[in-house]
Amino acid sequence: MPGMNGLELTRALRKIGLHTRVLFLAEHNSQSMIDEARSAGAHGYVVKSHALSEHRQFFTSKGVVE
Repeated sequence: MPGMNGLELTRALRKIGLHTRVLFLAEHNSQSMIDEARSAGAHGYVVKSHALSEHRQFFTSKGVVE
């Protein structure tokens, strides 16, 4: 993403008072990245390498898709 990364964007949204649900879809599967995303205000974190069915289940549980 040009200009800033997802963590920076999430922090910026929270700083200006927007509480948009942010879901990270990332390559990294490290606990420190997950913790950092949650700390920034992310609603969830999905690793790209997981099976498509896991992605659908996650997004359904977050109310993003039916």
